[in-house]
Amino acid sequence: MMDDQLLTVVPASNEALAPATELVFQHLPEGERAALLQTLLQIAAHDSDPFAGLLVARRGGVLVGAVWAQIQPGNVSVLWPANVMSEEPKSTLDRLMVEAVKFLEAAGVTMAQTVVEDKTSTDIEVLYRAGFSHFADLHYMACTPVSFPSIRPSSDFEHLVFTPVLEDRFRRVVERTYEATLDCPALNGVRPIAEVFEGYRATGTFLPENWRLIVDKQRDVGCLLLADHPGADKLELVYMGVVPEARGRRLGRELTVYAQWLARCAGRSRLVLAVDTKNQPAIDVYLSLGFFAWDRRSVFLRTFG
Repeated sequence: MMDDQLLTVVPASNEALAPATELVFQHLPEGERAALLQTLLQIAAHDSDPFAGLLVARRGGVLVGAVWAQIQPGNVSVLWPANVMSEEPKSTLDRLMVEAVKFLEAAGVTMAQTVVEDKTSTDIEVLYRAGFSHFADLHYMACTPVSFPSIRPSSDFEHLVFTPVLEDRFRRVVERTYEATLDCPALNGVRPIAEVFEGYRATGTFLPENWRLIVDKQRDVGCLLLADHPGADKLELVYMGVVPEARGRRLGRELTVYAQWLARCAGRSRLVLAVDTKNQPAIDVYLSLGFFAWDRRSVFLRTFG
């Protein structure tokens, strides 16, 4: 039995950054690790110390485990769950997670989330013991240029491109589209809309022309928020919503087609999105427009305060 008095958990030093991130991402295919790390650092570009929440476990001075609680815009954190060396006891995972939660509490975040491939894994118990709960299962979907419209879709609705003057209207309509939504409804009210909005804007590369406010007879009825990812040659449908009184008019389908059109205009090879597996109406629309599911993941959440 190993002596836990020899175990310490501390922030990663500069020389430990590479081996610690390698350990955190050890479950990923080798080709994905460098690209993911680069993306994460871009997200954290506003942060003077994006590795502040990268914690390492050392036993007798030797690195044996790591966890990364990465704070992101919108007062939220993405937690990359603890991983340890093969000979290390599972109790070290719990110790790392306890320290990661302490770091997040001290940082004052509203919510932390983590995404796992298999919610039946025995390691999920570590998340539960750290106060996380299963929140949703997501389909990750994509479509390619063969499904993009060749001409600009027509519409009976007015599309307004984002400007700072319209920001309050964008926020209000986003908040209204959450009412009775089928897509991750448990998130409703967890964070103030200002934090949610900041998180949307920090996703990928923000371009005003990729954010649209949808207006019907001078009433704001929906929104379409896209993020560009030039390095991955894809456009991401970050959020799309319709207010309750405008539903049933196929506006969601129309906005999805318009997103495909914008992906063609941007010259991207893919349009990607994530959707709650319980939101079958949305999934049916996506499938009918040429999307295909390429992955399924489970999301675990912990709220603070």
